[in-house]
Amino acid sequence: MALRAPACRLAASRRLAGVRPAFAQPRNLLVLAQRDADVPLARANPVALRLAVEQCQRYLETWRRRDGLAARVRDLLARQPRAMPSLGEVASALCMSERTLRRRLQEEGTHFSALCDETRQAIAEQLLTMQRLPIEQIAERLGYSETAAFIHAFKRRKGQLPHAYRLGRASREK
Repeated sequence: MALRAPACRLAASRRLAGVRPAFAQPRNLLVLAQRDADVPLARANPVALRLAVEQCQRYLETWRRRDGLAARVRDLLARQPRAMPSLGEVASALCMSERTLRRRLQEEGTHFSALCDETRQAIAEQLLTMQRLPIEQIAERLGYSETAAFIHAFKRRKGQLPHAYRLGRASREK
């Protein structure tokens, strides 16, 4: 187990994890043996699992329906929502120049910054369906330096606050 966080409460971390975690690492990492991953969860809820799987499938299906270069760019952006890659990094990953990427996106009727905004918004909407995930954590996961910036951006795009969006989604899903 490797954690980006600084060392604190080592004994508690060791007791909970069963191993000695390495703190202040470049990334968070948890490696499980296959046998451990196959053990059924003690409090598993088959209904919650079915709903989660259906929700993920619907989400993936909406992303798959979009094709072309814009879809490939969205996929690359969605892999790192906290620190979305730059235009140059995406162009490089797609084996083309920045200029070619801009031109081809324009031919598809979009541009890079719009795809960044759209991707960040789609991920925000997905994360807001997780009732227990605080707005502050959603903002952090999306790379916003402050929660207020996320709230402002969300309201600008959707016309409502993230909390109101979450409540509306929850009432529709009941």
